[in-house]
Amino acid sequence: MNDAAAATPSVSGRLTGSLGVWSATAVVVGTIIGSGIYRVPATVASEAGSPVIMFGLWGLGGVIALAGALSLAELGSVFPRAGGIYVFMKEAYGPLAAFLFGWGMLVVNPAAYAAVAVIFAEAVGTLVPLSSAGIRSVAAAMLVSLVLINCRSVRFGAVIQNASTGAKVLVLVGLSVIGLIAGGADPGNVAAAVVRSGWGSFGIGLIAVMFAYDGWQWLPQLAAEVKEPTRTIPRAMGAGVLVIILVYFLVNAANVRVLGFEGVAASSLVTGEVATRIFGIAGTSVVAALIAVSTFSSNNGGFMTDPRVFFAMAEDGLFFRSVAAIHPRYGTPHVAVVVTGAVALLYVFFSTFERMAATLILGMWPFLALSVWSVFRLRRTRRDMIRPFSVPLYPWLPGFFLLACVFLFTNSLATEPLMTLLNFGILGAGIPIFFLWRVVRVQRAI
Repeated sequence: MNDAAAATPSVSGRLTGSLGVWSATAVVVGTIIGSGIYRVPATVASEAGSPVIMFGLWGLGGVIALAGALSLAELGSVFPRAGGIYVFMKEAYGPLAAFLFGWGMLVVNPAAYAAVAVIFAEAVGTLVPLSSAGIRSVAAAMLVSLVLINCRSVRFGAVIQNASTGAKVLVLVGLSVIGLIAGGADPGNVAAAVVRSGWGSFGIGLIAVMFAYDGWQWLPQLAAEVKEPTRTIPRAMGAGVLVIILVYFLVNAANVRVLGFEGVAASSLVTGEVATRIFGIAGTSVVAALIAVSTFSSNNGGFMTDPRVFFAMAEDGLFFRSVAAIHPRYGTPHVAVVVTGAVALLYVFFSTFERMAATLILGMWPFLALSVWSVFRLRRTRRDMIRPFSVPLYPWLPGFFLLACVFLFTNSLATEPLMTLLNFGILGAGIPIFFLWRVVRVQRAI
């Protein structure tokens, strides 16, 4: 078999493609729009110090996300198999790098789901009074419902994703348009804001922006269940990020129009204050419902994609073999979905870890950088590989993403050294686990 034939993409025969471009795009958009856009604008404004720099940060973050998405789209078109970045790591760097990515997904992402589930429950608590225990119970119920939805059918999960994504985008856009039309801020009714300047603040603001854009990287994990993945994945990732950029600019323009720049920088929940200015006390309920839908949709997108990493690991013998099981009736990797939900449920009841997980913004970014670098690596080492989609403006676009990663890592190390080292420490802890797993696997069939 020649190299070109060997490199021909093959889709897993066990998971069948059923999702089209719209559903794939809804996964991208719905996963990105979670709680970030409601909480992050204040941080970005205060760190930016001026409206021009603030919008520049949102624009720069969008370009970084688009560059990364199009780079991963090339890899997704070459390797349209369940697992996404896990597969890219394995093909470019070997099983250890792939295992470390999966380890990070198992430790970090379910904690993020738990944190988002609590935010969902807090939003519900605004509509229906809940005790502290009630909030935890609602968060747990949300996670259980997502497990049931995504064990049932990937199409059922896609229907939920399409509906919830469409609803929250329409409401966000509608609220922003009304805000732009409604009128300007009252300078006498704006709280004092602390604004900063300098490269350190610029970097912190950019990290916050990238947290709001986070989610564009996960669609390739669902590749085995996407129709014509070599065409659908690039279209969905590119279109999804472009939609997010437009929505985020519209939202921020409305925020500044209604609250003023100082008001945005001083707000604890920008969208809530915007809605209250427009609708009065009813605005609180509007935003609570919007946050509930957004967080549910974001977590649903995660439950659609992340279990495919554990499924792929199990198929390769890097996780328990039972996790590679496919439901005989529904055709879903139901055990992997249950594992994801079970770990997230454990985290729901540990609020201190949730706060830490929310801070681990760069936790998986080393793998994003390595994935984009593998575009260069694989073009050099596997020249005959068939590439149904090639990242545009190569090498400049992926190169720009890598430079952005270097800046983010350097700035994070300078401004948050302990948290940055904790990020790498958590990932590094997977190295001895990998070698221990290989020893145990040789001795016992697991």
